[in-house]
This record gives sequence, C-alpha cells and structure tokens, in this order.
Amino acid sequence: MNTNRWRFPGSCAAGFFAAASASAIMALFPAFASGETTHALPVESARPAAAFVDSIGVQTHISYIDTPYAQWDQVRKELVRLGIHHVRDALPMSSTFVANHRQLAEAGIHCTCGVRVDDARSEEGIVRAVRTAEDVDALEAPNECDAGTNCGGGGARGIARATSLLPLLAGAAHQLNVPLVGPSFTTAEAYASAGPISQWVNFNNLHVYFGGREPETEGWGGGDRQGHRYGSLDWWVDQSKVNAPDRPTFITETGYEAFDAPPRPGTIPLDIEATYVLRTLLLAWNRGISRTFIYELLDEFPGSGYGLLRHDLSEKPAYTALRNLILVLGNSTAGYSSHPLPLNLLGGDSSLCHTLLQEADGSYSLILWLEKTGYDTVSQRRIQVPSESIRIQLASGLGVDGVVLFKEDGSASRRVVPAIPSTLTVNVNDRLSVVHIVSHAKASLISHGSRRNQRLSS
Repeated sequence: MNTNRWRFPGSCAAGFFAAASASAIMALFPAFASGETTHALPVESARPAAAFVDSIGVQTHISYIDTPYAQWDQVRKELVRLGIHHVRDALPMSSTFVANHRQLAEAGIHCTCGVRVDDARSEEGIVRAVRTAEDVDALEAPNECDAGTNCGGGGARGIARATSLLPLLAGAAHQLNVPLVGPSFTTAEAYASAGPISQWVNFNNLHVYFGGREPETEGWGGGDRQGHRYGSLDWWVDQSKVNAPDRPTFITETGYEAFDAPPRPGTIPLDIEATYVLRTLLLAWNRGISRTFIYELLDEFPGSGYGLLRHDLSEKPAYTALRNLILVLGNSTAGYSSHPLPLNLLGGDSSLCHTLLQEADGSYSLILWLEKTGYDTVSQRRIQVPSESIRIQLASGLGVDGVVLFKEDGSASRRVVPAIPSTLTVNVNDRLSVVHIVSHAKASLISHGSRRNQRLSS
C-alpha cells in the first residue's frame, strides 16, 4: 500500500495539477500565507459544482400515456424535486404534449430532444416544433438506428438513414442556435459504418450500459485498437472518436436494471444501484463527458427495473441518493470562477477515486469513494467492501467543517467537524463521502449558511 501518493488524472482522478507557484497560491489564499505546509502540497484545480449538477440529466417518455407518465402532474413534481436541469425525450411533433414541455421550461428543466427518422420531414417543421415546445436546448439525431428494425430497417439501412438526415438537422439546429447531438449506435461496427460526421454535429452520442457491473469495470468482451475491452466506458469513448474525434460527448443513456431481489444475472439490488448511479455520473464527469442522462425516471411497467421511481412513483434509493447529491452540492446555475486547492490524500489503494468541486460561495466539496464491486452480477452475490482510512491534508488557513456520508438506502447524514481542522482522517468505502472544505476566514459565515443547514432526504 502506498501511503503517500497523489493520484494523477487517470481512471478515477478528477481535475488536474495547476501550475501555480507558492506566491500565486498565497495570493489566492492570503489567510494561510504564513503557513509552513503550503509549499509541500500538490495543487489541484477545482471545477464548479454547478457545472457538475448541470451535467446530470434523466431520460423521460412524456408521450407514453399508457404508463405512469400519464400522471403528468405527479411526474413533473418528481422531476422538479429531483433537482435536475435536463431531460432527454422525443421532440413533441404533436401539440398534445406541448403543454407538458412548456411546464418543464417554466421549471428550468430543458430537453435534449430526439428527432425520429419519420418525423424529420423538413428543417422548418423541426424549427416550428422546437419553438412551440419552448424547453428544447439541444437536438438529437435518431436513436439506435442500427438496432433491430429501427429507422426503417436497422443495420446498414438504418445507419444510412440516420446519417443522411444530419445536414437537415444541423440546419435546424443552426436556425435555433442549439447544439446537435449525433446519432447513437449499439455496436462498434455501426460507428465505423457511419463514417466522419464532425461537420454536422456538436456532440458525439453514446449509450453506455455496464451489464450490472461497477462503473469502472474493465469490460468483458474483446478489446479495441486502444486495448479497451467491450463494456468499459473507455471502449465506448473510443467508438465516439471514430465519427467525430474533435467533438465532446454526451452519454444520452446509461443506467442499471435494479430490483429488491435481482431476478437474473445483469440485474442488481436497489441499494447497489443507488451507489453505482452516483459513481457513473462522477466517472463520466471525470472523463470529460459533457452531459450524462440516467435511463430512466420511472418504471414504465411493473417488473421493469430501470426507473429511479417505481411504477407507483414511489422513490427508489437511487432517486433519493441523486437528489441528496444535488442538495449537497447546491442546485445553482450561477457562473463563477473556481480556484486551485492545495490538497493531499494519504492512504488507500488504486481504487480510491475523487472529484473536487467548488461551490459558488468559494468553499469546496471533495467527493471520495472506492471504485470497487459491491455485487457480483454473474453469481448474484454481495461483496463486502471494507472501508479504508484516507487522510486529508490541507494548507493552514483551510479546514474541513463537515462530512456527508451516503447510506445504502440513498439517504445521507451530515457530520459537523468542530474546530475545522486542516488535517482529517475519513473512512471511505464504495459509497460517497463528501468532504466540505472552507477557509478559516469564511468558516463562521458558511457554517451558518443555508447550504450547511439544508435538510437532506431520508
């Protein structure tokens, strides 16, 4: 075990070292200008917490009126309560569902809306539909046209139909001043067949499912040219680079099929889903994915397991956990500049992952977890993940004033840390621990603020 190692960007690492001199660091944090430990600590750049929250989306199917989506008032309330800013759905070509989309827009929730092949009749028709809906902030090319009989035939025919629509969709997106997300496919062969599309799209598009395995899985199939195995996030990212290597990426579908009692391999228990969903979002963020949509908001039929909500619209642990993470980080869309943080993590092994975010008030949230398997989805047995003691070292003038620990049921408990120490040991396991870091100069102000006293969901 390496007990004195900084984790460089890699499979789990977030952020990057800032090339900051000691004098530059002291200019940023004058409160610890005289501290003796400043020069010894690595400096990591934080990214805005609001930007991470804004990267989170959820799949919905508003037009599926033979499912609980027909209970629109309750569905809308659950979306608002969850705290997200983005859903993924189909463009409402019919006026029947326009009112629902407009209500989302009023609530500050926007749609990455897909266009079906048969609905893409004209550029102007798409523009009119988007302007009528009011909530669309991105267009998406047709969905999984290589699969089955999708898009008029699947396979090569479906892929050709999807790619042939890109000039029309790009024209509509340009008129609307919204980005175009490329087509999603299910195989490496489909991405290769689609060919170069950078001239039309603003974002690549991936559907990433881990087959019930942990988000950092190394995969289980054959490797690609980069040596990444099928099923891993790296393998999927490699596919996106085939079509548009110079474009960033959306994951428009990812998620887990979860049940109280998993009925078959590939499915997982609800408490494991609560852990894996949060780690999926953080892993994607750490890898530079621009937006990640969880599939999906609710179980459309009894016995389906992908929803964050059950068929009766009651919360699953994954919904509770996601809502709590957003509450902990603050659901603000305000822009601000983030600053590097002198920080060292001691202890743990290569499974220790972290994400460093900065709040609008200048405080930091250091999210820690062990990227380990909590459930063997093949043998369908639980795996106990022992905690590891991680020592956090900060420069003098900075300290930890609280730690939020996530539980198996998705709830979270906040522990206030008295005296706001610059060095603290935290026991970390496969569930998230969120360490709140403040400057001593602002500690009294922040500790009495609404964020620290905000009630978490149980």
